[in-house]
Amino acid sequence: MNCVGDLIFSPDVQNLEHYAQHGDISRLRHSLNVSYYSFLICRIFGLHYRDAARAGLLHDLFFYYWQDLSPENTKSHVLLHPRIALENARVITKLNRREEEIIALHMFPLCGRFPRFLETYIVSLVDKICAFMEALTFIKRIPRLCRVKIASRNR
Repeated sequence: MNCVGDLIFSPDVQNLEHYAQHGDISRLRHSLNVSYYSFLICRIFGLHYRDAARAGLLHDLFFYYWQDLSPENTKSHVLLHPRIALENARVITKLNRREEEIIALHMFPLCGRFPRFLETYIVSLVDKICAFMEALTFIKRIPRLCRVKIASRNR
């Protein structure tokens, strides 16, 4: 909380609760996961954990449903949303160079540029692991959801 306390209760960050990110995980919950695990890893390795935590919280600060995009637009979303998140983050707080790079390049290697800071690689990797785990928890619930729907139709 010492790292992100000034950001976490801002209206823009709180608004992320209203957007689904992976399955039934909100964009806020996803961002908190990325922030926390990036913080832990960077702290363990003696890196700039505050920057990783702050940028992890802000890395997906955009306000549209990417799931509703057409396949062509989904591809451009992958490359465009980091820039949108960076612009939105600059509105709510002053960012340093490391935080800016983490947000802008969190889709590495898809973004086409190599990061300069180790923290960027860590947040990028943590983002992908969190996305995978969040999607996996949703996928694991699908058989149970199907059984409920089938059972309710048979009544």
